[in-house]
Amino acid sequence: MPLRTIFNKVVTLALLAAAVPASALLAQEHPAQRLSSIVGVAVEEYAKGIDARGQLISDQEYQEAVEFLADARSVAERLPGDRAPAVRAVLDTLSTAMAAKQPPQAIGEIHKRFVAALGSEGALELPRAPIDLARGRQVYTERCASCHGERGIGDGPAARG
Repeated sequence: MPLRTIFNKVVTLALLAAAVPASALLAQEHPAQRLSSIVGVAVEEYAKGIDARGQLISDQEYQEAVEFLADARSVAERLPGDRAPAVRAVLDTLSTAMAAKQPPQAIGEIHKRFVAALGSEGALELPRAPIDLARGRQVYTERCASCHGERGIGDGPAARG
């Protein structure tokens, strides 16, 4: 994973942590919300790796998308409720389409079906207030830097563990 991608993801998570109330962060621990988030990132990464004709333009971005979907599949296994089998089926369809390198537009259509199958439990709570960069930096320093390091490259003192 390129340094830029790692840094952007770490900073995004830190900013969200700073901007979203603690109750909303706890709510995002629900498997449906976690699954929604992971699959959304996978779809975004895929669009950076595959062009509109289904041609590979960045193997690194494509591989990241595939890895995110593999992570999503493990989260989907823990998904409770009656919707879980349908969600897993659409997730499998999404994985198959990505493996076949379907154009991002086709992936986007499957993603819409995935979101619909997940239902309201998968809706993410997004920040409702302006993002506080200073608070984000503080949260990152307190909660993330020990593993991810000061620059987000995984060289923090706890990274070896």
